Amino acid sequence: MKALATGLVGLAAALLAALPAMSETQAPTTLRPADPQPDPAHLAPGLKVGYAYPGDVKFLTDAWRAIDSGLEPGPPLIGFDYPNTLPGEPALTSRRATRVVALIEGYMRFDEAGEHALEFWSNDGLEVFLGGARIYRFDERRPCDTAGPVRVNVPQPGWYALKAVFFQRLSTSCLLLKMQKPGGRLLWAPTDIYAYEKD
Repeated sequence: MKALATGLVGLAAALLAALPAMSETQAPTTLRPADPQPDPAHLAPGLKVGYAYPGDVKFLTDAWRAIDSGLEPGPPLIGFDYPNTLPGEPALTSRRATRVVALIEGYMRFDEAGEHALEFWSNDGLEVFLGGARIYRFDERRPCDTAGPVRVNVPQPGWYALKAVFFQRLSTSCLLLKMQKPGGRLLWAPTDIYAYEKD
């Protein structure tokens, strides 16, 4: 029995060790460009955001429920460019530091076609939809960290619709993005790649 248990533990460890390698070999998700492309005259820099302030939020299901209950418009985000806060500092552009849910909407611009890597960092949970596909989901609480890069295929330069749900429960918060262009290195994404449609 002990040998069987040891064998199962070894098998589980081997499978877990293989997971990163398997994710690296998965085909990139092909994104769909916005159609029609937004009129630059109707765009403002950054991302539109609405906030909910539930009594508690531990998972993305809690965040979606809070969104369904209604949102309070917040000052636009400059993008995914919010380093880890100190305790007591507001999460993103919200009016609270803890138990915050954000629905983020707008566009992300890619300047060249090809395979890109996107590495999202958050504290706490985050779900990202880009170009008609869900490309990232982290449904836990954690300090500012990443689950690693995801690969996307960009068929043509231009704007891609972006929607994200973020939640922050206790203490500190962050929301960041690193991007690797074809043939490039993984670098912090600039803020001029985001826009949203003016009301």
